Amino acid sequence: NDSNCIVRVLDTFHFRDHSCIVFEMLGNNLYEFSKSNYFKRAAINQVRTIGRQILKAIKFTHSRGIVHCDMKPENVLLLLGSNVKIKVIDFGSACYIGQKHFDYIQSRFYRAPEVMLGIQYGPPMDIWSFACVIAELAMGKPLFPGGNECHQLQLQMQVLGSIPDDVMKKATRREVFFDEYGKIFPYNGRRKKVGSVSLQKITGITDPDLLDLLQKCLEWDQDKRITAADALNHKFFETSSKKTSNIKKNKDQKKINVKK
Repeated sequence: NDSNCIVRVLDTFHFRDHSCIVFEMLGNNLYEFSKSNYFKRAAINQVRTIGRQILKAIKFTHSRGIVHCDMKPENVLLLLGSNVKIKVIDFGSACYIGQKHFDYIQSRFYRAPEVMLGIQYGPPMDIWSFACVIAELAMGKPLFPGGNECHQLQLQMQVLGSIPDDVMKKATRREVFFDEYGKIFPYNGRRKKVGSVSLQKITGITDPDLLDLLQKCLEWDQDKRITAADALNHKFFETSSKKTSNIKKNKDQKKINVKK
């Protein structure tokens, strides 16, 4: 019923041994939209509106046992004539939960650590990518623009700290990135200092609710990462009227406590 922010298939046909799919007409993707705005930071309300719709699409696909596997700005398209209404496209890399299709998956800037480390992946990988997409929208540039996978992990570790031991124990590709002493291999002769930059500093985002949401999405352990359903209930997506009501409620509670 066209209510989950996912591109609609209008028709299918075969032509010269090719399977063809006709989709609805949509506008620019988020990358092209940012480019047309000279990669300026998007307004926080625009980030909120677009982020909510992406999560709605992810929640729907996950509830059907499907992992998108390639969430990125190029796969989020604006509706014609709008700069806030979107549709998620391109399920060409998608798979059913538990049915791994590809070893090389997700565009690098949006690739979850479990994919790079060779750990069995699932729905949480889409949540990691989602965080990278909305952070990029809010920043005007990619959050983790790695030159290769080793550099990608270094950039992630620079902001998020060391990878927990229980995650590393599951990594089948550990030796690709780390030496025998657990030190990550350098990129272009240099290593990023682990945990040296905060998420707030690297993004320049001042909204505490958005920072909190991003932190919950960018959790090393995919089992602890927030789900799409829970993320939709995060306070970042509260309406302004609800936020005002909550602020008033907190103030009233403080007044009661002071009187007591």
